[in-house]
Amino acid sequence: MAPLATVPLPTGELGIVFTGGDEPVVSIVKPDSPVAEMIEPGYKFVAITLGNGVMYEGLNSEELTDLIIEKADDHERYLKVEMLLPDYITLEGPADFSELVVEDRSSKPTVVGYSPDMKKRGARLGMVVSSVEFADGSELIGAGADEINDSLADDIVSIELMSPYNEMPPYSRTLPKYQTVQIPSGDCAKLGLMLDGPNAEVKKSGIEAREGLLLESMTHPEGHKYRRLSGKQFMRVIDTTAGTQGRELMLVNPVYVTDAGEGIVEVTLPDEEVGVSLSGDPASIGQTAPESYLSDLGLEGATVKEVGLMSGPSFYNLPADMLAEVLADTKGISGRKLVVALVGGDEDEDFNPEPYEEPEPEPEPEPEPEPEPELDESEEGLADPWDAPAESAFDEAPEEEEPEDIMDTPQEDEPYENEDGNIDVILPASKLGAAFTGTPPELTRMSPDSPLQGQVTEGMVVYTLTLPGGAQYFDMSTIELTNALKSSETQEGRVLTFLANSGIDDNDSDGKSYIDVVLPTGKLGVSFKGNEPPATVYKVSEDSPLPQEIKDMSVDTFNVDGQEHQQLSAKQVTDLIKSTTDVEGRILRVRDPDSQNFKTISDEIKITVQPGPIGVSFGQNPTVVKSFKEGSQLQDKVPPGMFLDRVEMEDGYMQSGMSTKEVVGLLGFLHEKERTLVFRSTALEPSPKSEVFPSELVVEIPTGKLGCSFRGSRVAKVSRLHKDSKLKGKVYISMEVESIEIPGSEPLSGLSAAECAKVLADTKNTEGRILTLVAPSSDGVSTGGGTSMRF
Repeated sequence: MAPLATVPLPTGELGIVFTGGDEPVVSIVKPDSPVAEMIEPGYKFVAITLGNGVMYEGLNSEELTDLIIEKADDHERYLKVEMLLPDYITLEGPADFSELVVEDRSSKPTVVGYSPDMKKRGARLGMVVSSVEFADGSELIGAGADEINDSLADDIVSIELMSPYNEMPPYSRTLPKYQTVQIPSGDCAKLGLMLDGPNAEVKKSGIEAREGLLLESMTHPEGHKYRRLSGKQFMRVIDTTAGTQGRELMLVNPVYVTDAGEGIVEVTLPDEEVGVSLSGDPASIGQTAPESYLSDLGLEGATVKEVGLMSGPSFYNLPADMLAEVLADTKGISGRKLVVALVGGDEDEDFNPEPYEEPEPEPEPEPEPEPEPELDESEEGLADPWDAPAESAFDEAPEEEEPEDIMDTPQEDEPYENEDGNIDVILPASKLGAAFTGTPPELTRMSPDSPLQGQVTEGMVVYTLTLPGGAQYFDMSTIELTNALKSSETQEGRVLTFLANSGIDDNDSDGKSYIDVVLPTGKLGVSFKGNEPPATVYKVSEDSPLPQEIKDMSVDTFNVDGQEHQQLSAKQVTDLIKSTTDVEGRILRVRDPDSQNFKTISDEIKITVQPGPIGVSFGQNPTVVKSFKEGSQLQDKVPPGMFLDRVEMEDGYMQSGMSTKEVVGLLGFLHEKERTLVFRSTALEPSPKSEVFPSELVVEIPTGKLGCSFRGSRVAKVSRLHKDSKLKGKVYISMEVESIEIPGSEPLSGLSAAECAKVLADTKNTEGRILTLVAPSSDGVSTGGGTSMRF
């Protein structure tokens, strides 16, 4: 049993509130209470004795309150209480937590002293320090008094105190979310730094970098940035740049890294000769000249991903000769950049770079020879057959003589023209064997055994899909059409209607203003330019399998495995071609740059996902889907070229303008609820950072410890939901407590954080409690630095 205290009660109002039903407990002590120095929240009623000597025991909260009010003029009454402590209290900063005195008592770090400020914030003698949360995101849990006292001078966000009757949590010291460290000159040996693994985990550190964190990036003082290298790559770079002062390391917590990334270096180039040897396709960097600007950056063997201007066009994955040409053409221009991928990841690789050779001076241009006279049909002889234009796969075929009619009745596979002049195709109960792109869906490919063969031609557009039961689909996107066909492929008698004159652009009299190029597997010898879509074909090498006619044309669509990609920049189309180099049947559609018929993807699409895992990996900022896991809820639903713009909930909650880390955290927080993901075209700007709350939320509170913190001296607001909180996914941080309803009593409203937490703690075993929350007010009243109570 806890110690007992006898408290004399003055006349008048006491400024204390009892709750707890049959076992009254002090839940609130107002700051101006005349017994504020003698009674604390959590004290349990034992007995009250009046001036006439009559003692009352076993009263419930209502009976005790009525008696205190009735005998308010009795100056000789006194109250006996059991000095119990609350289960949990969270002291919120900013504050000078070094004013807290902690000693080990019964193997628990116990508060034995504190300043008046700590007392105002809720500190109680005899309570035990459960955890300390630091401003860098790390947390110290279940530690002893010595380690806690050593950390009290650090930048602390909050300290959680618990009743000494609770069990100590197991010891752990979590890592911060991130850490930025400026390192002096020196190699890894001098810095005492050891990095390991594909994500460069800090295994040993003689600098401020925390062991266990992952090295995300290193920024060179001249602006170069190394990102997502392996441990060995980063150590090699740090050693190579050992003579440099002012390098900056960015480290992150492993929980925010899903997989190993490709090691990338972003280099700012001077406007002078670069001084490197180049080889290969795509180009890789060989040896650098001793005086080269790049000689001490550790780039030998790196593959060049991008070259261009900071505020101008860029070129991607160029072969060595084209890259050298671009570097020569841009010499003397400031603001050039080079993006490279390093080789030799976590496993060492043999690399023999090409030796650097001084560029030979450009030879004087030779005079052009006199042109030979041309021959025409009227002159004798024939021109050299090699001078004749090569037959192109894109030239119109010669007109064939029309065959004579041999039957008066239509042929078996002759298409049926309906009353609107459109083409109706009756589909069998099987797969269609066709590929579509765009909105509305355009037919791009048919397999030899497709039921569409002989009925329609590639380039025609789908108008409607009618199912045997009468259901009809209009205004479909390719994804919607594909899903509808797949879900109904066992039904006989579906009708697919094509627009009779579709596939012909209005601005081209020959019926086709684009070129569809079927890409073979392997290297293509083509490069693109353009930071913004559409990308333009920059160069087609002489030995390229692609026609020279596509040079200077712009990319409309790229179709691979039945999926169409639209609105592509040069980097995007280059990456797509490279990542699908072994895939047969890829189709690249290019158009005249001035065409008005480039396909565009919808500005926004909304996809509702069910409770549970979504099954994707996110990356980049703004957030895009990097890969789909088996059984993903988003498989075949997210068109390429779109990013996750915002998350919406059925109750009215919405959040936008998030980083990828914030997206992952929010979706995990809402794991058990249905969520609507809003994807937006990369051609548009992301929505501004915003958070919209429901106007009201009514939540039934489960029994037991809830794992939730409040703050606010006037109005309680949800300030934190702990990892194991029973309210996770049910309430939102920053919402205000409108009322708490306990079965059998009137709703309690206008509660501060301390009052709210005490009511919930005292009634934690009561079923059927109702918590009503409202959207945060905009009155500008700050609750910063107030006491935050956990229950």
